[in-house]
Amino acid sequence: MKKRTISILILLTGLFTACNDEFLDVAPRDQLSDATFWRNQDDAIAAATGVYDYWSSRGNGELETKSRALYLADDWSDDAITTGFWNGFWYNTWGLGNISPQDGMINSYWKGLYQVIRRANVFLTNIDKPEMDETMRKQLAGEVRFIRAWEYFSLWKTWGDVPVVDRPLDVDELNLSRAEAGKTLEFILSDLNTAIADLAVNPSQAGRITKGAALALKARVQLYAGNYQDAANSAKAVIDSGVYELFQTSAGDGYKQQFITANNNNVESIVAWQYKDPERGNEKPGLFQWTNLTSPTKALFDTYIAYDSNTDQLISVDANDEFANRDPRLSMTLEKTGWKNSSTGYDVNKFNGGDAGTANILIRYAEVLLTYAEAKIEMNDIDASVVNAINAVRARAFGVNVIDTDNYPEVVIDSQERLREIVRAERRVELAMEGLRWDDVKRWNIGATVMNGNVLGIKLEDGSYKVAGSRSFDAGRDYLRPIPQQQIDLSNGALVQNPGYN
Repeated sequence: MKKRTISILILLTGLFTACNDEFLDVAPRDQLSDATFWRNQDDAIAAATGVYDYWSSRGNGELETKSRALYLADDWSDDAITTGFWNGFWYNTWGLGNISPQDGMINSYWKGLYQVIRRANVFLTNIDKPEMDETMRKQLAGEVRFIRAWEYFSLWKTWGDVPVVDRPLDVDELNLSRAEAGKTLEFILSDLNTAIADLAVNPSQAGRITKGAALALKARVQLYAGNYQDAANSAKAVIDSGVYELFQTSAGDGYKQQFITANNNNVESIVAWQYKDPERGNEKPGLFQWTNLTSPTKALFDTYIAYDSNTDQLISVDANDEFANRDPRLSMTLEKTGWKNSSTGYDVNKFNGGDAGTANILIRYAEVLLTYAEAKIEMNDIDASVVNAINAVRARAFGVNVIDTDNYPEVVIDSQERLREIVRAERRVELAMEGLRWDDVKRWNIGATVMNGNVLGIKLEDGSYKVAGSRSFDAGRDYLRPIPQQQIDLSNGALVQNPGYN
């Protein structure tokens, strides 16, 4: 299997200089002169690299919310809460359900996403100008379309339909309103379809965004939108490509080891931000030396099944040793509080594989398998391929081959209701602490059930559970974030606020 992942080659970090960005951050006030740029293939590659760099930036004063909004986003969900010292941090505010349109970080997040889109628009407007190889021109355009689709998907998940801009705007064109219902999703899928047609399965330069990456993102978007047949088809195209597989080690701990630097760009990684400096982009849970911004919850801890390999049966959790006989992903993901602070008494262990890592995986093959299974289950189109996909993920976690069904809890064909329950739990434990849980809570419409009441942690000596905080969730409001008031003001009222935030 060939390794496929995005390589962030920091060739030109200052390609587009900072400016005093305001509404949408789409006005091209920082474009380079046509006379000095967009001449040849080297210029085109450098321009594409500039878009990659802004997309993957952790924070440079301009894009301060990028990787945090990915890797700490489980703090918004029922899987985690911020750690004591950080209870005033914006992640906790968003998770508590009391976010305001005046919140500075919601405005920063909005601007950060549109900043990347502007750079993508500048690139796509100019990519036809250089004298260059046509295949490379299409490849680069496909990569940038993927990045633009990624940013619009983040906007759509956060606010619903938003202003859709596909070109650099003049300063007198900024009073934009939301796209019509469904048009943001339509634009995202259009960008991805064009990218899929133009991207290579095996690019001439290793590490560029591939056809498989665009298909995998398309499957994620379609699953989120509830387009189950399309999601299954896109996921199946990735599976059938034969390019990816689940990463495993000889010790059977591939689930955890896939995230460390020694295993960067492994066969499971489909899309990833990469960095030469491990400190540049890795704001993953569990990687801070002096504190942990993320405290996993009892709700997540309880999701991991207990299994007796001697009898090949699921069993009850041992009240005296809660880690005994549990799904191996539990100890690979969580641990009881050690030297780090924790609001719940649990810490993140998943990314502490001996180094800080230099790759932030965005989409991996395990997710594609679970997307395929879930989409088929939701259509009640249940066959052997559904349980085979779930079993492949589960067997890898237990360190055995998928055909070794006596040594892991094999899933068999069952009712739609039961398999829905299984695949949702499997997705939760497989992708824990990877920033995807809130999206699942939203699309399954379970926020009112799982995001209200006390946030519990470890069991205390008196038999009660540590209380890390309390949350309140309004299902009529909290599935969407408020449009930043600053953006509404700058649009002269063209932008309309989401329900419940006026």
